[in-house]
Amino acid sequence: MILGADFLTLILVLAFASVVAYKVSFLKNKTIGHFSLLQIVYLVIIPGFLFPLAYSYLQSILARPLNEQIIISDGLLVNVVLLSMLFTYGGIAVHAATKMMSEVLRKEKSEVAKRANELNKYFHLKFSHNLVYSGIIVVVFSLTLLELNHVSNYNYKSIVPAIVKGVVLGLSLLTGMFFYTRSTDDLVGRWSDLKVTFIVFWLGFMTLLYGVRKIDPDLDEYQLLIPALLSLSLIGLLNVVLVVRKLKRGGWKVRVRENWLKRILKTVSGGMRV
Repeated sequence: MILGADFLTLILVLAFASVVAYKVSFLKNKTIGHFSLLQIVYLVIIPGFLFPLAYSYLQSILARPLNEQIIISDGLLVNVVLLSMLFTYGGIAVHAATKMMSEVLRKEKSEVAKRANELNKYFHLKFSHNLVYSGIIVVVFSLTLLELNHVSNYNYKSIVPAIVKGVVLGLSLLTGMFFYTRSTDDLVGRWSDLKVTFIVFWLGFMTLLYGVRKIDPDLDEYQLLIPALLSLSLIGLLNVVLVVRKLKRGGWKVRVRENWLKRILKTVSGGMRV
């Protein structure tokens, strides 16, 4: 398998294909058994290419000599990458299963079906999407940290390709998250559902920045560094925009109920009587 300069390009092609496939109505409507072709693409085809590529690149990184300074031990980073890949695929599987369940439960009108549908919505929306997005983000920054631990065998002749790759990766992630807030059925997500994803992002992004400061590498000598920093910065920018928009709409204000305030004042005034 040819890795080197082609690794990130192949990953970006798969990421872009995942985003485009979501909007192809034929893939959504055509079914094999209980699975739509779209779910088969997400469950079988894309992971079938993506995970072997990522694992092979991980092995190629480990084959390089270690730098004098390391950020986090290779063993820990490898475990984090493998677990994140596992959780990401788990989220995809949960999403596919609950998607099929939602189509069945919507037809049922019993009280039990309604309760089951509410539980199914949670796993279909918040749980699976946070698992997938968080897993992808952790894989990105963990592979980048692992690469920083080792002597680089790569060098961008021009910084433009690295910027383009970072923008494509970042926009693919943002587009996937945007699609989460849009739906053709009653399973519509909200940006606020992705709090866990943004928390994981900030923890990972700060760790990556710490690693860059500690190693002080030449940015153009590492294949993943510039694209990872740029793509994660786009996610951070989105989070900042969402927070500012929430504040402008009056969110997160401390609301004091009038009756609760009256009880406090009554208690205070009663305590001051002699």
